Formats: sequence, C-alpha cells, structure tokens
Amino acid sequence: DLLKAPRLLTIPQGSTTPQQLRIVHGGTEGNLLRNRVSGEATLSLSVDDQDSNFNGLGSAGPAVQVAVTVMPGFESNVQDSFNRVIQKGTSFYLNLLLDQPATKATNVSIVSSDPTAAMVTPRVFFPEGSVGPVTVTVSHQGRIGDALISLEVTSTEGNFAGVTAINYLSVEMMPGFWVSTTNVSVQHQDCSAMLYLGLDTRPAADTTVTITSQDPSVVGATAQVRFSALDWTGPEASAQPVSITWLGAGVTQLSLVAASPGGNYNRVRQDGLVTATAYRPLTVSRSSVLVQRGGVNDVSVSTPMKPSAMTTFTFTAIPAGVVSVSGTHIQTAGTNETFVLTVTHLSRGSATVRVLATSDPPGSLYDGVSHDVHVTAMPGFVFSPPVLLVYSCFGHDTCVGSFSFSADTSSLADMTV
Repeated sequence: DLLKAPRLLTIPQGSTTPQQLRIVHGGTEGNLLRNRVSGEATLSLSVDDQDSNFNGLGSAGPAVQVAVTVMPGFESNVQDSFNRVIQKGTSFYLNLLLDQPATKATNVSIVSSDPTAAMVTPRVFFPEGSVGPVTVTVSHQGRIGDALISLEVTSTEGNFAGVTAINYLSVEMMPGFWVSTTNVSVQHQDCSAMLYLGLDTRPAADTTVTITSQDPSVVGATAQVRFSALDWTGPEASAQPVSITWLGAGVTQLSLVAASPGGNYNRVRQDGLVTATAYRPLTVSRSSVLVQRGGVNDVSVSTPMKPSAMTTFTFTAIPAGVVSVSGTHIQTAGTNETFVLTVTHLSRGSATVRVLATSDPPGSLYDGVSHDVHVTAMPGFVFSPPVLLVYSCFGHDTCVGSFSFSADTSSLADMTV
C-alpha cells in the first residue's frame, strides 16, 4: 500500500543502458489523494531467467534491495482534480491540511510559477501536533493564463521535513469585463440608468454575456449583450449599452456570465463587479412648474416613510440665474411632515431644481435620494410708469391715466393680451 512499482522489467540482451524504474507513492492510485500514506518500503530485485548469466541474482545470494522512504503529505479542497478556474478580480482559497499530525512545528512555503498571473500566500505554519487546516489565498493578478502552485516544507525537523508537492495545483486565470462604472444609481423618478459593458481581452470567438440582478425585486437589466470577435477593437471602444431599470428600493449587484463555445470567454463569470442602488421615491406635488416674471411658485415635498435618521434636504437651481430656491429643510428622525419649496423668478429661461436628501449618519432610508423639478421661467412685460395714480374727480384730467408696456423679449408669433 505504501508504494506502487512494476512487478517485471525486461532488459534486452547485451544492454548495459541504465533502466528507468517508475515507482509511485501509494496514496495516488485510484483516489487522486496525494500522500495519503507514509512509512518505509523496500524494493527487492531478483532475476529468474535460466538463459541469463544473471540468473539467481537476488534469490540465490544476498538480496538486492532499495530502501524507499514514503513521505507524508497534504490534503485539501482541490483533490477532485487539482485544477481550478479563477475569475478576474477574485481569489481562490486553498484549504490545506496535513495527512497526519506534525511531530514538530512545520513551515510550508507556497510558490506560484507565474506571480504576475496568480499571487499566493507565501508561507503557512502548522503548530506541533496540528493537521490544520490553514488557508492559502490564490489571487488573480490581472494577467490571463495558467499557473502552477507548488508546496515545499522548509522546516528541517519533524515528520514533514523535506516534503514537497510540486505543481500541486493548476490554476487557469480567466479574462474579465470592462464597465463604465462599478456603481450605478437609479432614482425612482428617472426609472432607468445606463452603463456600458465591454470585454477587457480580445475574444477568440463570438461571445454572449448574460446580465442578471442578484435581487430582481430591486433592479432589472438588459438580458444579454453580444460581442463579435471580428469587430472587437478594445474594451471601451467595443462596449455595449446595458439599461438598468428601477423596480424597488434597495441595493443589489449584477452577475455577468459569458458564453463563448470554443473561445477564451467561455465559463467567464463575475459577480458583484457592478453594484446597483435603487433609491426610494419622494412625494413631490409637481415635477414641472411655470414661474411668471416677478413671481414665485411653490412645490410641496414629503417622504412616504419616516426617515430613520436626521435628513437634510438641499435645493439647487441648475443653471444659476434663472430662478432662485429657498434654502434647506431638516427633517428629524421618525417624522415625515410636508415641506414647501419656493421657486422665485430671476430671468427668462429653463432650469432644473434638484431636491437632494442626505442623512446623518449616512445610509438611512432617504440618503442619496434626489428628485428634479423642471422650471420654465416665463417672459413678461415692462411697464412705464411702473406706478400709475388715478383720482376720483369727474370730468378732470387726473381722473384718467395711461401707461405703456412692451414685451421683455421678442415674441415668436402674434399674441393677444
């Protein structure tokens, strides 16, 4: 059980060429468990061939023997195949155990054949009497390709002294995706937002990427985008639009799964590359208002739910100079009263008044929520004189007055006043 070796070896007549005898550690056969057994074994060689001048060697005289020490070794969570695929931006955790307790404190060095593709925890330690487990992190470093992970005991004492596991784990480092943003926000008012998705490596075959929301009650997404291998010109240049749709308040992440039969993107998957935040709605009396020259208009705002923390609402007019807006409103935790936003005419034009909520501490129900109100600041008339006095005196000139007025900008059509 300790050692596997062939029972017979034929040496050609007249040959003095060194012969290769392949012996295999007994823990590997049939179960893919390396170094499962350990101990001392002996190989005995003998010749039983009547026509050979070596006949009787090892049987008619002193035995011809080779002593073999069968070393202990490692077990882990990769014993199914000793191969793993690592997606870009992720790490694999190799859980390593000793197949028998260490008789002395044992240090194990871990080496990657290509640290630019796969970086590993450089060393781990097993206390005396321990079998583990210990964790070795294998991290994707961005370069695409294969790497081999080897284990070597550097301790000089104990039953594991000198144990090695060369090329213990083979890892395949996969290509990944390019996105225009890793955080996308969807306001209830806007209903949707857009990001762009590309392949960060040239695809070897046409590739289809399926996009799903990990919480489909929060956002929806464009189901699939396709990339042509012939038309790919770069991650950003070949990127495809992905629409994110508001479904309900919350935070979720997107899962990206590529299918590319025969190509380098087949089996590529990234979860959590993009975080999507769907904000709660505000109750706003009007999303579009008119403000007359020299006048004001009011918009009522309230929160459907009571904020869990103090929330400050700030109002900003974009661009500046068309209208002005009242300052800020502070809403204490546990209340949801209605407040009024006053919009004052400054000059003719169009503007957006943005209502933005921030909470203290951050992260409460309405932190980050915004709502835009479209404002049209109307043109008007200029009067001369601005004040006209008319007296009650029948038949006298002071009983009649007149004034003139003109449009403050040219009219695009005839108008009746």
